[in-house]
This record gives sequence, structure tokens and C-alpha cells, in this order.
Amino acid sequence: MGTLVFVCPTTGAEVSTGIEMDVATLHQLELSKVFCPHCRQQHQMAGIPNWLAMGGTAREHVLRGCESGLVRVH
Repeated sequence: MGTLVFVCPTTGAEVSTGIEMDVATLHQLELSKVFCPHCRQQHQMAGIPNWLAMGGTAREHVLRGCESGLVRVH
């Protein structure tokens, strides 16, 4: 289990969602959108860097989309 973190493609800021999940759940989020408190826009999870933070600053780069507070996952 880890906390979902993504990079806002507009500001480049890392956003910790506070949402804990496992790797299998993270893989299912590819088609989901998250609301970003930094730029106040929704971002498609596919295509933006995202990972599970394990215990603070350690990252498990689970993987995808390396192109380019509080969130709502739709």
C-alpha cells in the first residue's frame, strides 16, 4: 500500500492525494481523472507521471506516463 502521487502537467508540482491504494488499484486508474488543487483542473491519469509514495518520500515508480492535497478521483 502507498499514497497516490501525481505530477500536475500545468505547474509541474507533485501532488499527494492522500489516497492509499495498492499497485493493482493504481493500474486500474489509467482512465480516471483527478482534480488538481494546484491548477484547479482535472487531469487524465494516463499520460501524467504518477506513483505510489511508500512511507514519506520513497517512491515506487509504478510506472506510466512520464510525458510531460486533495483530489477527487472520478
